[in-house]
Amino acid sequence: RRNYIEGLFLSSGVMKSPDHTMMLLVDVLRELRVRHRFNGYIHMKCIPGASQELVRQAGFLADRLSVNIEIPSETSLKRLAPEKDHQSVYLPMRHIREGVQQYHEERGRFRNAPQFAPAGQSTQLIVGASAERDRDILLLSSSLYKGPELRRVYYSGFVPVNAYDSRLPVGKPVPLVRENRLYQADWLMRFYHFEAEEILDAAQPDLDLEVDPKIAWALRHPEFFPVDVNRDDYAVILRVPGIGIKSAQRIVAARRYRTLTAEHLRRIGVVMGRAKYFLADLSGLRELHEQRTALEGQTNGAAYAQGAAGAGGMAQAHGAAANSKAAQGRGGLAGAASGVPVGLGGLGGAAGSGYSGEAGALADALDLPVARQAVPAQLPRLRQPAMLGRKYLTIQEAGPEYVRRALLGSKRKRAPVQEQYSLFA
Repeated sequence: RRNYIEGLFLSSGVMKSPDHTMMLLVDVLRELRVRHRFNGYIHMKCIPGASQELVRQAGFLADRLSVNIEIPSETSLKRLAPEKDHQSVYLPMRHIREGVQQYHEERGRFRNAPQFAPAGQSTQLIVGASAERDRDILLLSSSLYKGPELRRVYYSGFVPVNAYDSRLPVGKPVPLVRENRLYQADWLMRFYHFEAEEILDAAQPDLDLEVDPKIAWALRHPEFFPVDVNRDDYAVILRVPGIGIKSAQRIVAARRYRTLTAEHLRRIGVVMGRAKYFLADLSGLRELHEQRTALEGQTNGAAYAQGAAGAGGMAQAHGAAANSKAAQGRGGLAGAASGVPVGLGGLGGAAGSGYSGEAGALADALDLPVARQAVPAQLPRLRQPAMLGRKYLTIQEAGPEYVRRALLGSKRKRAPVQEQYSLFA
């Protein structure tokens, strides 16, 4: 039915010969496009060893073509499938690449040049059927991505279905988390500008199944951190765990107008539960808090002095009644008269937040000369007390093992903390 489905995947096992099977697949494509006028997405799997002409016909009818490499190394492929070789796989992949390149050249001269595999090509690798390590798989994927026409490499874990063939590994299926880690590493290579040699090396040939590849790389390279999101380049910020592509772009755009804090990063979309261990101190809140404390002390001191003078002049007139009412408030008139620092709600704290309670009513009634002064607006008020508490240590301060345990959420030995004014409380 027309518009009943939006896309389909077309594949087949080899019947008689690669060319015969490929010809049947092309006929099905033509039937769908011409007779049934199906204009949805079609992903077709090309048969290894098929001729160039059949691959070209398929490219003009399908949106994406794929040729599965399956086994990463030629040696393992020969052991598992002696009748196959990588040459028969790479040849149709080269035909697809040439067809895409030719289409781009023709499109530059003719606007209505017919499209050839507009969604590019992809391939698939089987994980766990042979002895290749994750590093070998990623190195192969990295070399394939250097060709501009390959859009995606898919990874499929090997699942044993029989035990009679001694060439196949016997045991449990490949854990799904390994597939997931390979896809995450693949994403780092495609969008985060990581090289395969950076993600895994000879000393670490397999991906860590407990943490994702980006965190694993960060734990192995503590010298790269901490990163200052207000100063470092986009490529450096992109390597911080918890910061994605969109978040890094927003950081670079937003820091042009103001200095970013952890609260800003949360609003941008940064996962601070991960990023906080790899970021430099964002706030400079120690200096800001000291400035605010000094300024509030000066302002409150002036208010206390005015309150003391006014209270001293009115104490004889109002006697014990005024003093008893002042004692009921927070801080109160008595505290103001004595010059003792009192609560923010009372008369002595009027400079910070205004009057409140019985002391506030009494102060209004007595018309004491205590102005409701405010701290200048250029010093933003801090959230109390969370931002002035303890700080999570960075990877350089506490070491990779501490950060790893913290990220995994396991029971760990309490690490030393630094008493600092920080947003990471």
